[in-house]
Amino acid sequence: YDDWILYNLHYKPYLLSKGESRVFEYSVDDIKRMDDDNFEFHYNHAMKGSDWSHQYLLLQDLQNRSLSPIDLINSGRIPLQMATALKAYNQMSRLFGHKTERGEHENHENNEMSS
Repeated sequence: YDDWILYNLHYKPYLLSKGESRVFEYSVDDIKRMDDDNFEFHYNHAMKGSDWSHQYLLLQDLQNRSLSPIDLINSGRIPLQMATALKAYNQMSRLFGHKTERGEHENHENNEMSS
């Protein structure tokens, strides 16, 4: 139900994460339902317990700078393996440069990545 609820409400952050947008956004009261308790359970899960909501809240924390990367790792919100992979990537980038290889596609030439 997570995707269904977020999509049908036209919840802007959700739609943006999917590369979409809509003119109108709906409220919970606009959704017709037969079982308010069941809907409330699924709505709360979509907004606070779904995979999408966890990723969105993580990005919000980073954007608001209320958490440092170390805080995120220590809290378990970012797995240690991801931190280790990022460290390895940064070391390789310093050694081999910040180039991206996108093949010979038009507008996808090798470009330097910003640090």
